[in-house]
Amino acid sequence: MKHIKATSVLLSVAMCSSMILTPVAVMADETSAPEETQKIEKTEKQEPEATEPKAAEPKETEAPEKEEPEATEPEASKPEESEATQPEATEPEATEPEATEPKESEATEPEASEPKETEPEATEPETTEPGEPQDDKNSAKNANNSGKCGTNVSWYYYDGELEITGSGSMTSYYEFNPSNPNDKVFVPWLDHASAIKKVTIGEGVTTVGSYSFNNCENLSSVELPSTMKAIGNHAFAGCVKLSSITIPEKTTSISAGAFTGCTSLGSISLPETVEKVGDGAFEGCTSLSSATLSKKMTAIADNTFYNCKNLSSVTIPDEIETIGARAFASCSNLGSITLPKNLKTIGGRSFEASGLTGVTIPDGVKTISTYAFSHCNNMVTFSLPNSVTSIASYAFYECEQLALAEIPVSVKSIGERAFSGCANLGAVKIDKDLFDGLDKNSYVFSNPLPVMVFNVYPVKDDVEVIDGIEYKVTNASKTSGTVTLTKAISPASSVVIPATVKIKDGTYKVTKIADKAFYKNPTITSVYIQANVATIGKYAFLGCSQLTKVSGGSSLTTISDQAFAACPLLDTFIITSKSLKKIGTYAFSKNIALTEIYINKTTKLTKANVKKSLKNSSMKTIRVKKSKVSAYKKIFTKANAGRKVTVKK
Repeated sequence: MKHIKATSVLLSVAMCSSMILTPVAVMADETSAPEETQKIEKTEKQEPEATEPKAAEPKETEAPEKEEPEATEPEASKPEESEATQPEATEPEATEPEATEPKESEATEPEASEPKETEPEATEPETTEPGEPQDDKNSAKNANNSGKCGTNVSWYYYDGELEITGSGSMTSYYEFNPSNPNDKVFVPWLDHASAIKKVTIGEGVTTVGSYSFNNCENLSSVELPSTMKAIGNHAFAGCVKLSSITIPEKTTSISAGAFTGCTSLGSISLPETVEKVGDGAFEGCTSLSSATLSKKMTAIADNTFYNCKNLSSVTIPDEIETIGARAFASCSNLGSITLPKNLKTIGGRSFEASGLTGVTIPDGVKTISTYAFSHCNNMVTFSLPNSVTSIASYAFYECEQLALAEIPVSVKSIGERAFSGCANLGAVKIDKDLFDGLDKNSYVFSNPLPVMVFNVYPVKDDVEVIDGIEYKVTNASKTSGTVTLTKAISPASSVVIPATVKIKDGTYKVTKIADKAFYKNPTITSVYIQANVATIGKYAFLGCSQLTKVSGGSSLTTISDQAFAACPLLDTFIITSKSLKKIGTYAFSKNIALTEIYINKTTKLTKANVKKSLKNSSMKTIRVKKSKVSAYKKIFTKANAGRKVTVKK
């Protein structure tokens, strides 16, 4: 009976839909008859349920009632453009994805509603798939959020964080140019740049590529690995929310513009491994208040701290020899700075418009460059050494608070308008010959001219007492004068014999310690001899009962007879000269505490020049340059009547 009913239903449907039946529907009837039979068998069981909407359907004035049981299936109700008599045409299309459902329903025939429930379940994976990348990092990697950024380096972006992993160098990129985006290679995470908040670079990565994080405007946290060696050009430029960063200990170079425009960066301390910092590396870091540079650096590049308006403290190691152009220009909060001892070059505009109130230029600098200190409106004073030979144009232009300018005699030229616009400049100390030679049309000084105080120089044999010690002028030349230390009147216990002294307006080299200069002085305990002193005279320190240490003497050529005799407490003698030629007779006699002396860099001693130098001394060991050990052992033994002395390196 079931088969007869099914056949009658099929015949009635075919008659009603013969005008619109498609070949696909026919094919479905031929190929899926058994499945259709099973489905019809189900509908027979469900006929009581199907009859309930039958009464309601006529109210909606839909197509013939005989087709309502079939039309109540969800498949038949979905297509709106076809008539209700099309269920057979749409059912084969629905049965293709549902081909497995009848098989599943065979096992669950008692639950006639399961096929309807599985249809919405089939769409669940489609709704969850788009959400998965938000919670699953592996899925995010398949959504153009990861890739290569170096031969052995990869990147991965997820939820505001960019991770760089691998080993070796990152790729160096170019700054993005919207007008020609295909011209250069840009960072592969460009689409995420404005969303990046944190960058973590893993161990093994050795460089940050150029422009890697340029203008990542929301980047506030950066972690660099201990393997980091170099930071590329403009790597973090324009990261306006980056307030701090730690440079790893193995980093050797920071390239040009690396942190330029990082307006929130508060301080920077470079590890001792850094050898080079490129042009403008910290330019425009307007919140930067302190900076500490590496002792391995020899130069501060152009524009390094240009326009760092809040910079107030800079630690510059003595190893720095060059300060580049505009290096500290427009650092308006920089009130003072200690320049390194080995400084040789100050670049143009290097401190222009800075907040300096004064500056002392170290010995060794020869030129004050163009605009070097121009527009330093807080500068009251400056000090130039005798090594300076020229002051370039506009060097101190419009330093409005400058009250006094002292120009050393070593200066031979001053450029145009060097001191023009210094409204409060009341006096200038200058050599008369230099002033007379200035071009009056170069407006070195503003009109009306400040008071000119011409330098006064001593003449030969003039005497000056400085720190309780008397000096006599032996050569009165303004540029190459010399003096001799003649007498200790009331010296300090620790004596420093200077390389130069200033007498009147001249500066003179100390080249000699005279005979008996400190003879039997009862108070001095130590003596340090600076450069330029070539000769220590006879009996110079004889009988100094409290003297325990003598050192320095890098320019010494002669230690005269009995120079350090009868100093019973003297136990340390270290001379660093490379050109010591003579140690006089009895130089160390009756020094019971002195058993060892250091002349380890000397190269000039001969047998004749050390004759009887150790006579009546307690000397046991002489330390010299390694290559001189054998030769000097013979020299000192023969020169001191066969007395044995140990010579060591």
